[in-house]
Amino acid sequence: MVFISSMGTVAILWHGGLQAIEGHLSVGSLIAFNSYLMRLAGPTRQFGAIVAWVSRAIASGERLFEILDTPSPVRERPGLPARSTIDGRVTFENVTFSYGQAFAAIPGYGATTEISAFKAIVHARDREDRTLLKGTGASPASVIQEINIEANPNEVVALIGHTGSGKSTLTSLIPRFYDASSGSVKVDGIDVKDYRLADLRRNVGIVMQETLLFSATVAENIAFGNVEASIADIERAARAAQAYEFIRDLPEQFETKIGERGVNLSGGQRQRLAIARALLIDPRILILDDATASVDMKTEYQIQEALRELMAGRTTFIIAQRLSTITHADQILVLDHGRIVQRGTHQELITVPGPYQDIYDMQLRDQDEAREAANREIASSPTAIK
Repeated sequence: MVFISSMGTVAILWHGGLQAIEGHLSVGSLIAFNSYLMRLAGPTRQFGAIVAWVSRAIASGERLFEILDTPSPVRERPGLPARSTIDGRVTFENVTFSYGQAFAAIPGYGATTEISAFKAIVHARDREDRTLLKGTGASPASVIQEINIEANPNEVVALIGHTGSGKSTLTSLIPRFYDASSGSVKVDGIDVKDYRLADLRRNVGIVMQETLLFSATVAENIAFGNVEASIADIERAARAAQAYEFIRDLPEQFETKIGERGVNLSGGQRQRLAIARALLIDPRILILDDATASVDMKTEYQIQEALRELMAGRTTFIIAQRLSTITHADQILVLDHGRIVQRGTHQELITVPGPYQDIYDMQLRDQDEAREAANREIASSPTAIK
């Protein structure tokens, strides 16, 4: 476009200059023609850029609407009764799940291998699940197999296992992000398929490793799941989540804009906002998906203090890589390739050869032995208090 406008300027000056020399055109008219060309060149170049932008927007829109228009693999039956409150007892009865079967229920799914794989990856909840989706269009492999769990109110159930063992997929069946391929998931003895989705998900709180925050105020982010909450309720949730102190130091406190994805906050601060958000919802079932995996030890301690407040009186599922976060759990389930290979408390599992004991040896045994040695030395000291 710049070359064309430059050639136009040359043509006007060449032809117009000759006309001016011969007296057929005044110098003022020549300058006016050249000015008109320059004024026309700018909008013409902008129009070309706009055409390119529109083309990119159309291509992006097609990809975006492909996702938005994809039907959910979960269907809610009409006429289900309202159940606004639950106790939180969660039961898995011989549950097996396969992504291939889940997405096969979507109308039009499988039309092309490329689109099918793309949709499946979009629906996967995290990187762990994506590793299980390779070859999605044809692979019938079950991600979790024959799972049996019973979690009562006020109990903590910990899930541990290597990447790709099915931990996140297992917990995603509780709020019905997917339906089990076989077996049943029950809440308070009622199959989750017999709950209205809004009722079920209102009672399930999730704190992820990567917190999703919006370019809004601190208060608006905390109240995202409960928009009718008062500022007093928001402040109470922030105090319980150990977040009030850093919020108070922000320029406008609860009215401070935190940027897209909380870019103006540290990782620990973002996690504590997510915990405050979950507290404000007041769910009966809580899912903590590696909530302290990417923070330092000091921040982990602050988050753990907030989580103790959050877990009180609720049925809690903890997905973890660090054993230090799950030693207090009532049940610890060790998953391997979608199956529960070990089950018990921390004290029980560290005495049994297996995957859990191997992880304990790598992460905590040295610390525990050093602590026991220090305690014995103190106890045997002559100055020890009898």
